[in-house]
Amino acid sequence: MLIIDGTELKGRHLVILDGDPIYLTHAVFMVLLRMAARKGWANKYDIESNGNAGRYLYRLKKESDGRIRIENNGRDCYRIKNRTKLNLLALFKLEDWEIKQLCRGGGDT
Repeated sequence: MLIIDGTELKGRHLVILDGDPIYLTHAVFMVLLRMAARKGWANKYDIESNGNAGRYLYRLKKESDGRIRIENNGRDCYRIKNRTKLNLLALFKLEDWEIKQLCRGGGDT
């Protein structure tokens, strides 16, 4: 299970994958959170407004050693293959308006 926690440490955000902590850069964390908040397929423009989702998804793969699995449908849409849960208590503590907005409909996917 992938738990999106968001706790910050030295400019990186915590996600927990199968009990192992992974700290992601802010930009990569935001891409992951946007995908998790969609609860299904997310268009590349929903993930990153300039359409450069592929670049950030490649970085996500590198930062997680390929353990966070992303699926592409061949039509510029992506989704997280890992079972995902948002730690809403931790995410709402962050001082980021976009994170709070994304979490308003959050939960299990």
